[in-house]
Amino acid sequence: MRQLGRHREERLRQGVLGPKPGPGPDCPDDLTVFHAAAGLLSSEEMRAFERHLEGCLACRDRELETRKLLYFEQHRIPYRIDPETGRIRRVSRIRFLLSALHPRVVLRRLADLAPRRLVVALASVRVAVLTWSLASPALARSPAVLAAAKQVPVVRWLLPASVREYLEASLAWDRLAGVPATDRARWEELLGRVEAHLLRAVRLDPGLADAHFLLGQLYAERYYRLRDPDALRKAEVHYLRAIALQPDHLEARYRLADDVYSAQGRWDRELEQYDAILRADPTHLDALWARGWVHLERGEVDLAIRDFRQVLARDPRDFESLWALGIAQALAGRKEELARTVEELRRVNPGRARLLERLILAGGKIR
Repeated sequence: MRQLGRHREERLRQGVLGPKPGPGPDCPDDLTVFHAAAGLLSSEEMRAFERHLEGCLACRDRELETRKLLYFEQHRIPYRIDPETGRIRRVSRIRFLLSALHPRVVLRRLADLAPRRLVVALASVRVAVLTWSLASPALARSPAVLAAAKQVPVVRWLLPASVREYLEASLAWDRLAGVPATDRARWEELLGRVEAHLLRAVRLDPGLADAHFLLGQLYAERYYRLRDPDALRKAEVHYLRAIALQPDHLEARYRLADDVYSAQGRWDRELEQYDAILRADPTHLDALWARGWVHLERGEVDLAIRDFRQVLARDPRDFESLWALGIAQALAGRKEELARTVEELRRVNPGRARLLERLILAGGKIR
């Protein structure tokens, strides 16, 4: 599900932009969803969870994917997780067997054996890899090498110190997903650990773009979760550094616009980043959708309608874009078009259509 930037999410909770899309603050965490799917909740907790699911499409999707994962694991069915959508997909057994021959899998199995001869061989390999990485630093921090090192612990030992620090930070960052939003002390502890690893990484290798990008995300979290007043400035510095090192780093551009410029109300800068993303990748629907909201903030309703329609041209059932299009049409006074949008939204997502109708009746405005 496409989400608004967190700055706009907070405004939605205050009723400035209308109802908040996606999961709300009262939604259960991932562990509760897992326990519900596995049947580990008490009968009273399960009834409360099912009542929540009746009105929360996002949690219903999470629970369905969790059930699918448990079923595949229980019946030993090969599957993969789509890195973009997080959806679980079944794969053919032939493809599964071929993946078992992947060098990353072979290395993991060899690492589990860990005989003395293997340790000696890996020591020799490390010398060769360090020599290679010094000769070609870009290869040492390529996405393929980083992904392999993240999955196979023994590969980390072969890499330069800066890349190892980045990987340790990345693994600690992943653990934040299981920390409740209310556990401020735990958030401060893990964010401090991630920051220490990343600062060491960029000190050892100032050209490590991924480390600067993760530092930008870290300082954005500090601002939104811990209300650190200086964090947004630091986030901007590191996002810009990541873009300078890797101009095609579209995610850094998107996060710079969404995390920093949106919160600061620097809409011209925000639009510049979305335009740069769409020049590099015209199919980047998240950037197109977010650009529509910026136009809406600036009062450029016709441009907002254009962007939302472009998203719907590629994905006609995107109810988030239908909802945003309806708000824009209401502000523009296009009653006939609005009626058609509400009708289409009612077919795709009746709950969101009711929210849009209530917002229109209440005379909600974007300020």
